[in-house]
Amino acid sequence: QWESDSAMVWAPRNVGQAKMWGIETAWSVHLAHDRFWFHLAPTWMKTRDEIQKSPLVYRPEWKTDLGTGCKIWKMFVYLNYQYVDKRKVRSHTYLPSYSVLDGNLQYRFQWAGMQICTKFQANNLLNKSITIVEGYPIPGREFRVIFDLQR
Repeated sequence: QWESDSAMVWAPRNVGQAKMWGIETAWSVHLAHDRFWFHLAPTWMKTRDEIQKSPLVYRPEWKTDLGTGCKIWKMFVYLNYQYVDKRKVRSHTYLPSYSVLDGNLQYRFQWAGMQICTKFQANNLLNKSITIVEGYPIPGREFRVIFDLQR
């Protein structure tokens, strides 16, 4: 478990005893010979530091992913919505819940005996202000171009 001091210096702190329990599920539906699909993955988790008698830091009670995609020829289009519940960072301080929408477009092909995948990725499409770790906000809308070569 990580904690920060008053100067925002993070250091690990061992948890003497912790209890964690929950339910993690995932459902996928594929249609039209895998040309369209939908994905739902909700997770509910309770965590507890048995020494401090409080939730573990950065562990949301709820997290849910909802995604969809389609395949057109050798092109794949994906959209994913993620919701993350509030997370404890100190004894009475919580980071707010957030939701984010990401997407990507992939093109896969073979060339010279290699599998090639080019991907255009767009994260945080709605340009939300999100903090996953206290003091370190993630970038707003972010674009990436990725090339993957495999033999």
